[in-house]
Amino acid sequence: MFHTLNHDLFLAMNAPLGLSGFRLHAAIFAAKDLIYLIPVILAGLWLWGSLEKRQTVLLAVISSILALLISALIGHLWFEPRPFALGLGHMYLNHVPDSSFPSDHTTFLAAVSFTFLLQRGTRCLGCLFMIMTLLVGWARIYVGIHFPLDILGGLVLGFLSAIVILPCKKIIARVLLSPLLWIYRKLFAIPIRLHWIKN
Repeated sequence: MFHTLNHDLFLAMNAPLGLSGFRLHAAIFAAKDLIYLIPVILAGLWLWGSLEKRQTVLLAVISSILALLISALIGHLWFEPRPFALGLGHMYLNHVPDSSFPSDHTTFLAAVSFTFLLQRGTRCLGCLFMIMTLLVGWARIYVGIHFPLDILGGLVLGFLSAIVILPCKKIIARVLLSPLLWIYRKLFAIPIRLHWIKN
């Protein structure tokens, strides 16, 4: 039943045959390249953000690593073929035929998004990240390389990872944030002194 519903939803959301032009390029960008904006934004938050935002960046990185490790374990223990491996729909983005569930892109983005959403001072950024997460998830179904259930699995896994990491915020700040800030201030002493980036 779940497989049938999953396949039916995929076929309803997958791009039609003969997709081309702007819609194709926009979908491929969202499915493949949009994710790279997240590390850039996180780096900017670390270099120019407040101590609170730096702490959230660190939590988001740890949460996403945890989520991706669990995702890799799930993919290793339970192989779920991708739509194109089953001859379903239309594929517009080349991809290796590895396990489809859960979507690593969505898992990473959801872990970052929920980490920001679950903290009062960073919810606006969390909303932005979540919009990007949903857009990437939709695009990966649209171009034919993931099922809807893969995206849902990534969202749930990202949420659970954020929930697990957040209670450890004080320990992480004490054990990791302080040493990382010390290293950062040593390595970037000159740009900090010139006020190009924040201390």
